[in-house]
Amino acid sequence: MWERVLGSPLRAYTPATLTGERELRAEIAEVRRRGFAFCPGHIHSDATGLAVPVRRDGHVVAALGLVVPNDDSAWALSRPLMLAGLSLSRALSGTVPEGPPSGSPGGDGGLRACREREGPFRAGGRGYAEQI
Repeated sequence: MWERVLGSPLRAYTPATLTGERELRAEIAEVRRRGFAFCPGHIHSDATGLAVPVRRDGHVVAALGLVVPNDDSAWALSRPLMLAGLSLSRALSGTVPEGPPSGSPGGDGGLRACREREGPFRAGGRGYAEQI
């Protein structure tokens, strides 16, 4: 499917829309590494799209997404959205989803990318691993 999409012309909705094959492949690789999609201004210049996978038994079966204002606060929503996706995955699977293979970049399900940008995740004095 990817080859069909990448091989056809893509419409630019805004100056930030990714339309080139090389930039799309790079973004897909970054999404896989990070564990979530972050698309500021790609469809509408005033909106940012965020999405996380929902897995059942390690296989992606759905996605959970948000469209929010395109401002500096959008990135901070990636952590709660990832936790919601992980929670749904856990409910569907009966276990904590594994995410990317261990040893691969993003093997923490994208939480490292969030911590690098905003510091360690803490809620109620507990770390992420203690919450799920």
